[in-house]
Amino acid sequence: MTTLRCASFALLVGACTDPPVEPPTPPPAAVEAPAPVLPDVVLDDVVVDVLDLEALQQLERSGWSFAQVLGRLDGAEHQGLHPDLSRLSRESPSWRALAQHLSADIDAVGDGIHRDLVTELADARRFPAGNVGRRMDTRWLRSSDAHIRLAGVVQRIDRRDLHATPTCGEVRFLYRLAYALETDGGATVGSRLPVHFNVVFVPNETDCQAWARRWAAPATVDGVLDPTGLRFDRIEVNIQAVRFPAGFETEFGGQAAYLLEVLELDTVDSTVTVRRQPLESTPDVARLRSDPTLRADLTAWIADHIDDIDQGTYLLPERFLADRAVSWSTLGVNRLVNRPFSALYQPDGRDGLPTPSAQHRQVASVAGLIDRLDNGTCTGCHQAGTSAGFHLLGPDDPGLSGVTNRLAQPLSPHLTEERLRRRAKTRDLANGHTPDPFRDHSLAPTFGMKGYIDVRANQPCLPEAHRSHLAAGAQWRCSQATGPTTCRVVAHDPLVAVNWGQCTPDSPDGLRAGMACRSAEVTSRVLTRRYTSALFGQHGYADKVVQQQRFELPEDKTFSADTYNCRPPLLGVPLGRAYRRCTAEERTLEQVVTESGGLTPDICGVVGGSKFDKCVEEDFHGCMDQIVGRGMVAACDAHHPCREDHVCQAIPYQLEGVPEAAGKALADRGVGFCTPTYFLFQLRIDGHPVPRIDG
Repeated sequence: MTTLRCASFALLVGACTDPPVEPPTPPPAAVEAPAPVLPDVVLDDVVVDVLDLEALQQLERSGWSFAQVLGRLDGAEHQGLHPDLSRLSRESPSWRALAQHLSADIDAVGDGIHRDLVTELADARRFPAGNVGRRMDTRWLRSSDAHIRLAGVVQRIDRRDLHATPTCGEVRFLYRLAYALETDGGATVGSRLPVHFNVVFVPNETDCQAWARRWAAPATVDGVLDPTGLRFDRIEVNIQAVRFPAGFETEFGGQAAYLLEVLELDTVDSTVTVRRQPLESTPDVARLRSDPTLRADLTAWIADHIDDIDQGTYLLPERFLADRAVSWSTLGVNRLVNRPFSALYQPDGRDGLPTPSAQHRQVASVAGLIDRLDNGTCTGCHQAGTSAGFHLLGPDDPGLSGVTNRLAQPLSPHLTEERLRRRAKTRDLANGHTPDPFRDHSLAPTFGMKGYIDVRANQPCLPEAHRSHLAAGAQWRCSQATGPTTCRVVAHDPLVAVNWGQCTPDSPDGLRAGMACRSAEVTSRVLTRRYTSALFGQHGYADKVVQQQRFELPEDKTFSADTYNCRPPLLGVPLGRAYRRCTAEERTLEQVVTESGGLTPDICGVVGGSKFDKCVEEDFHGCMDQIVGRGMVAACDAHHPCREDHVCQAIPYQLEGVPEAAGKALADRGVGFCTPTYFLFQLRIDGHPVPRIDG
């Protein structure tokens, strides 16, 4: 007992009269093996998307067709790679519920519009030159002629910053509605439509470094995309619901409304219920304007989270959010209908909003803060740096698209830049580093994350008078490499917090084909009593615009190869388009790529005219392939994007006078010509055949 007491006491005072007891020799400690040294992942090895047509088709064959994805949700096996939607409606409770929900919401957009709308071409012919509003024909959603194809897969590990619970981001499978049918003459015709389904999955993997490393030079992408390793989260939809042709909207050059929704599917006893989810960071304008207390809460939240807003890593709480949105083109980047925070915080109602500090990387004024918030909404994103309101259109299947209905570039200008940031973030996570969370404005040109670069004519910019709204490190200017250009607001809406501009030449001497030759003043009407509604933006068609020429140019049909004509908006060219005839040398397309490997500003592309107008009035199949009218327009590729409301169209391969080698070289490089958005029938809901409905 004495020894024990002494030993216990020794623990306290460190002394004892008894002789010390030698402790037993411990066994040798196990030596831990050194952690394996992982090779560095380099930027070029990182995969952030799948856009190759052959790779997408392989993914569909290996379990990622739209029908197979729905089959896993339904707990069933839907047969066939691309079953028609009539059959899919019978086999899939999920698709049946989705189609019913979307049909109702698409019809609701059109039903609220106080103008004539028709669905079929035969009905449009009752109006002069078919100039009447067109609804989306929702029969496509259950037609035996229609199907849904995979258009792209996007790896979004960067979105782990925006999830309320810890995740390794998302994987997004983008699908597009398409059709293929046999004509009375026996020919098969088809097209894609501006109806997109973004099916979002969240990886089960919680080790984000391990998940990032799987995307570093994978042997096969379908090996990474194991269905058992991904859980379904939601479906995001982007659908052109209504379109007004240019002959009806002569100043806008045409208008179109897009329905934006996020949907969840609940299945109970084989019954599928579709519910709308709140739209990410998109405020419910009507509700906030009618509830001063809720609006004050939003203002306070913005003040408390200005640092996150500046970084682009914020998520607006659900109590402020809308569950649907309607976005409008054209001239969309500067229209109030697409800028919900500008609608909420007009110049006389910005009390309580915080003033940014000098340490912020993006915002430098209260107006700049509102612009940053606008850009983060679904409608703001839909109309800033996009191609026809979409960021990913996907590669064309030549067997479906025909000759004159194809894209040279499947990505928007914003996504072309953005995928480099995502690649860098994936690389940093794979190498165990902390990535920079900052997200650029969707109009920002960073050219491979080398910093902001000067942009050429027709590209978006911030006019000198508005530069105080952006931090100095987040600005870019107009390039002077090909002549004097100045950033000017070419579509001005005085109710918008920050109006973005385009780089335009200072005089007619600086004009090149494809440049905007007009400016516009927009009068937004969505806040006036007559046009307000619970669904903010539904009445964007009521906006007014007045355009005027910037240069003294003819607008008739007198063309030459030496002087420019300004093609007016009523032809479907928003803000006009400088145009001239091609020379014999330009028609060969052999001088489009310069000796230094660059791209000439303009190209002898395909233009419309009376033949195109005739095709618009008819079913375009069998008509458009015969149009080979040529004229000088803007050239485009991945690093030379088109201006707002234009897309990069593929050069038809059968152009007379073009050597096969020259045409193939341009196609392989992704070079095309800029054309107004709705000149491509895959980007408009009208001009297509009547969908066939079985039963």
